[in-house]
Amino acid sequence: MISLSLWRLLEKLNEAPALRFDPRRCLRTNRKGATCRRCADNCPAGIITLSPPSPASPVSVDPEKCSGCGICAGICPTEAFALAGYSPGRLLGALQAGQKARFVCRKDSTAGGRALAGSAASTEATRLPSLGCLDETVLVGAAVLQGRVDLVVSDDRCATTCEFAPHCRRALELARSRAQAILDFLGVKAQIALAPADDPPTSPKRSGGSSRKEFLALLGRNALQAGAQLLPPLLVPGPSRSEEAPAPAVPVKRRVLLEIVGPFLAAHNRSWEPWQQEGATSDFFGQVDLSGQCDACGVCALVCPTGALSKLEAENGSLNLWHRPGYCLNCGTCARACPRRAIAVRPARNLPPTADAPVLAAGFEPGRCGACGGPLWQRRLSPPRSLCAQCQTRIDLINHLWPQGQK
Repeated sequence: MISLSLWRLLEKLNEAPALRFDPRRCLRTNRKGATCRRCADNCPAGIITLSPPSPASPVSVDPEKCSGCGICAGICPTEAFALAGYSPGRLLGALQAGQKARFVCRKDSTAGGRALAGSAASTEATRLPSLGCLDETVLVGAAVLQGRVDLVVSDDRCATTCEFAPHCRRALELARSRAQAILDFLGVKAQIALAPADDPPTSPKRSGGSSRKEFLALLGRNALQAGAQLLPPLLVPGPSRSEEAPAPAVPVKRRVLLEIVGPFLAAHNRSWEPWQQEGATSDFFGQVDLSGQCDACGVCALVCPTGALSKLEAENGSLNLWHRPGYCLNCGTCARACPRRAIAVRPARNLPPTADAPVLAAGFEPGRCGACGGPLWQRRLSPPRSLCAQCQTRIDLINHLWPQGQK
């Protein structure tokens, strides 16, 4: 007969951790000066604590106290968090197979729905750890596939029965607003709506014939199918992933999102020209602006968490700094690390026809410093510089310590 204490030990052994944190992917852990606080600010259980950036442990997580809401996994821009039993890749695959794009929190017992599984598609709502675990990739993918996404919310029940409701609603509204901005940014007519629990599911209206919009949606479905096959093995934690293997630079969900929006970019933006409505931007993607102070030191490319910035020396001796807006998290790490304060990051106004294609941020030609005679890089189409970065720094320091007119 198994004793009660042994039975509890066996139960403990069989329990899989609800939450996994990979510090190699975390901005605060791997990028000096990173100020990202999304996980800690939105965790309803308060199990994530942040300390000043240090080599030891700037982010501390207590998985045993995790509530399993998945908000951190949905809101983290670099996929440092993963929740057992929930996979955005599997969810996208179910939507592609015909599962209704209608989502409900698992705690809402009055809204019905079914758990995410590999069974046949259904018109029932899909039960998730919480609505706060949804991210922009899932919402945009669902909207592209079906034209409408219903988020079933019971306002009264959430506010009175769930202590996590404020955090969940804040994370959901952030993902929803960013996803809607991406759809508007691309010119996709789709709706991400809050629906009451007693509201019956509705099907998006489709016009007869083969319209241009339906053709683009078909392209999106094909891209999404390929992306859904890529996501599950990379996003679901398991023994197949080597602990020693370096984490990929570009988050997988972002790569899948680029696959989804790629056909729309190719159709609308065949040349590098803005085609959106005036003032349309998306903070999900970033663009960089370089001032004349840039001396091509390359620090920005070294600290970029996704490799969106890269420095390449051409065969003729010139130097080019490239930027991929599709990879850019708009996190500002490069701007904070720049020693010359020459770079600024802002929400993207447009994207190249190929979302992951590099765009020339700045070009440089070799030159010589007028003070020390050492090499320096002259930026094209900018006033010529006569001093290298080291000599300019010395002069700036002297002028700061002994301003002109003082002895």
